[in-house]
Amino acid sequence: MGKRERLTTMMVLIAVAAAVTARGLVPIATAVPAQQASPPPVRAHVAAALPATIPIVPAPVIDGSAQLFIGTGDASDGAWVNR
Repeated sequence: MGKRERLTTMMVLIAVAAAVTARGLVPIATAVPAQQASPPPVRAHVAAALPATIPIVPAPVIDGSAQLFIGTGDASDGAWVNR
């Protein structure tokens, strides 16, 4: 294949790629618009029950004098430390 044929082939490929890219960027005129979902019917006679609430309670306090294990968790040596 000569230089002229390669140049022509390259130009054709670039033109096709440009056309495909341009077509992808242009919106399709025949596209059907998305239908809007209708809201569910409201029933006035049905009252929504309020969810049960959980009382707010304080968290337990961590004992500051407890022992603490310092280690990597991979069964290697660790150490218990008294705080």
